[in-house]
Amino acid sequence: MRDRALRFSIMLVITISLTLGGCMTMEKSHTSASGSAPIVVKAITYLPAHLDTMRFLPIIIDEINTRANGEIVFEWVGGPEIIRGNEQPEAVKRGVIDYLWTSATMYSDRVPEVIAMPLSEYTADEERERGFIEFLSRVHEKKMNTVYLGRWGNPTQFYIFTNTPVEKPQDLAGLDIATGALGRNWIKALGARFVSLDEGELHVGMERGLVDGHLSTLLVVIGLDLTEVSDYWVPYPVYNSGPSVCLMNLDTWNRIPQYLQDLIIDVHAEVEIERAAYQIEKEELDKQTIIDAGLQVVTFAPEQAEEYMALAREVDWDTAREKVSPETYGKLKNFLTK
Repeated sequence: MRDRALRFSIMLVITISLTLGGCMTMEKSHTSASGSAPIVVKAITYLPAHLDTMRFLPIIIDEINTRANGEIVFEWVGGPEIIRGNEQPEAVKRGVIDYLWTSATMYSDRVPEVIAMPLSEYTADEERERGFIEFLSRVHEKKMNTVYLGRWGNPTQFYIFTNTPVEKPQDLAGLDIATGALGRNWIKALGARFVSLDEGELHVGMERGLVDGHLSTLLVVIGLDLTEVSDYWVPYPVYNSGPSVCLMNLDTWNRIPQYLQDLIIDVHAEVEIERAAYQIEKEELDKQTIIDAGLQVVTFAPEQAEEYMALAREVDWDTAREKVSPETYGKLKNFLTK
């Protein structure tokens, strides 16, 4: 624990000194329409820039920068090569970075309410209408010193891929399956062993036989060339939406004028809808890409497939119930289920 804290402290110093110095600053390299120096917001992501799922961050940045007329400037400074993914939530909490696109599974131990996000039966814009975004932002302000601006994994579905033959759910028992925090209890319920790996570590893990399979989205499988190291695709989706979220440091947020805060919220809400439409279309194309790559598609008996998918929902709702108060659990069920 002490080594981890020391490593993170060193990382913070390096990051501040070499890369992210001047977070939330008034920089002379930009000029607003009024001629004054703009507010500069440093953004970082948990996935590499080349992945297709990252295509919408430049859209967000461009929309905010353009419509703000130079009064606020978002700058994307990098990804996990700057700060390791699982250490990024602490960095945005402390204000080392201003804005973070991450997976909520990276900090579910601190904000257990996010465990229920992948179980949502609503679209991202419907969640906004139902008040879920406001609820979750209040939770993040209290527990993470951040503002929750929206999510980008809705709709997104997850699948198990293996390099070991699978004919029925029971064949997964005893296998080492890699994932982040998402799905870990479901994987254990299947009888498999959970192995914690970041997305960027999956290719090496599969290639070297460190794990037998992984729980991933099609976007990640294709973007990280995991078809090269995966032989079997279990095509039964679990979870309705991914846990990718956008957070801003609360201290940074409070220094931004209200009208610019409103602009940032509006842009995120607009791009959420655009991203959802894109994802629905892309999912079908990606399925064909997986097949064309030569992976063998696993087929379960219909009743086995239904039990397999239902187990994920049951296990994660049970996990949420254990991690939050009865009152909060009731709110989550009301917000996210029909």
